[in-house]
Amino acid sequence: MVQLVHAAGGRTAEQNPREPFGRTLCRVAITWCDQKLVAFNGALHRNTTRYRGHLTSASHPFAPKYDHDTTTGQATVAEERAVLERVTRVGVYSMLDPSLLPKDPPLRIQRVFHGVGSFDAVLGILGGDFAQLQKTDKGWYGAGFYFTPDLDYACAYAQPCTVSADHDNVPPDLHCLNLEPGKSYRIVLACDVMYGNPYPVKQTSVHPMLQAIPVQQLPTPRWRSFIGLPLVAGHDAHVAVVDFTSGKVKAALPFETHSQWTQGDNVPAAEIVVTDPSCVLSTQTVQRARAQAQRNHQQGKRTRKRKHPQTTPPGHSGQRSNDSNNGTAATAAATATTDNDEGQPRSAPVTSRSPGGPAATEPPATV
Repeated sequence: MVQLVHAAGGRTAEQNPREPFGRTLCRVAITWCDQKLVAFNGALHRNTTRYRGHLTSASHPFAPKYDHDTTTGQATVAEERAVLERVTRVGVYSMLDPSLLPKDPPLRIQRVFHGVGSFDAVLGILGGDFAQLQKTDKGWYGAGFYFTPDLDYACAYAQPCTVSADHDNVPPDLHCLNLEPGKSYRIVLACDVMYGNPYPVKQTSVHPMLQAIPVQQLPTPRWRSFIGLPLVAGHDAHVAVVDFTSGKVKAALPFETHSQWTQGDNVPAAEIVVTDPSCVLSTQTVQRARAQAQRNHQQGKRTRKRKHPQTTPPGHSGQRSNDSNNGTAATAAATATTDNDEGQPRSAPVTSRSPGGPAATEPPATV
């Protein structure tokens, strides 16, 4: 349970895993899919071969499209370097297998989150993959699947899902969660995402596809040139740091400069965009918000200045195992949160794995 939430690092790792950002964890379900595990491992080996040497050779077919030093592999523009350091390196956030970073190529495997808007969307993703999302979301930072290591940011994206009296709006495959009629839950998928060649998007970035367009015809601010466009050629991810201080996702825009990340009570949030479903393993989190949503956001702001722990789940590496005790090896897990009448966290039920769908729920227990 702790690993499910804390493995992301950042301010999420500072939270009580039973009550992250003022929400109460109340359900957990895990699914297992050998095919998705094989696809993920296949993507890991493919990216290892594809990106080997891409940072040290300007002629490499997958060399970064941003300016970088081929000796150090680092971006030469300070703002781009800061975005890459914060989002894609161990420091603020954690990596599930940090031993991959010093290697060539430096692959990243991160615990991230994705807010979901309906029970049907949950089932579609767990039963298939994220491919369906790309068709409906143009995306501010490029077309793709959006994730964040900041759980509070993902929760803000999730839409409340209210359970009907007869459960007719809850797909049968999710009945094992025993969600209570009349209550609203926020659904967040906790995922493991892998990428090897991220492209940093800052406020003044212009998508390379539009760099030939006259400046006066470019959108303002410049980062809007990425809206709806594919990932930059040769890159398998876009990353950005946005201002989530307001607690409203529609107001979360890129900072002018990375020096603002730590100014005052600013709350930066990371965005990670990928397009390859085989590079994502999903874990489901269902949550019900407290009545005072702003209180949850303020709690996250108060804890921002603490030192961020670097948590790495024991035994977790790029090569998935079949250990039934290793929650990260599952392709999908479901957790649910709500609040009881006294405002105290409820015990989260332990769940067992079942192939192809959410696991059966056992009686509540302390985990």
